[in-house]
Amino acid sequence: MFDRTPQPVVANLLGIEAPFAGIFKELVNLKSYSSFMIGSYLQQLVVLAYRSFHDSGETAYSPMLQGKDMTKPVHDVIKYIEDNWLRITELGAMAEELHYSYSYLSHQFSKEVGLTIQEYYNRKRFEQAVKLLREGRLTVTQIADQLRYQSIHSFSKAFRQHFGISPTEYQSIATSANQVQQNGESG
Repeated sequence: MFDRTPQPVVANLLGIEAPFAGIFKELVNLKSYSSFMIGSYLQQLVVLAYRSFHDSGETAYSPMLQGKDMTKPVHDVIKYIEDNWLRITELGAMAEELHYSYSYLSHQFSKEVGLTIQEYYNRKRFEQAVKLLREGRLTVTQIADQLRYQSIHSFSKAFRQHFGISPTEYQSIATSANQVQQNGESG
């Protein structure tokens, strides 16, 4: 992964110190499942390090990010995606419903938000995917279907590209962490 990085050093914009602190906390106070937690923190370190190099040019969305209000078209797109993201099948149809051309919306959105409409929409889907995977009530196939991916393979590929691990691996880690937390609270 790191062989393709153009810069050997980047700023810590992702809070990579938290997994380091977690590892040291576990090492100082060993308990049951400490080895699992240390392994989980190590995976987080690898993924965060990779993202620091790979995603260093991306801008996270925040309405106040640029210190100014959004234009109406960009606000309309965000509100539309927030309200309808589960039923969106094609982003071009959204532009028609909002009475704008998709190319105009796309240009304005990228300029103001720093993400494409597709990237923003995908982030919403990933947020929901993470929530559903953590809950553990649905299978990965059911989650892919609910999030309107064409197949489990396209969902898994997109998830792996975004998070660095497969949705199945993520669900396994989240489920184990939930069990450890519940055991710790009850014990």
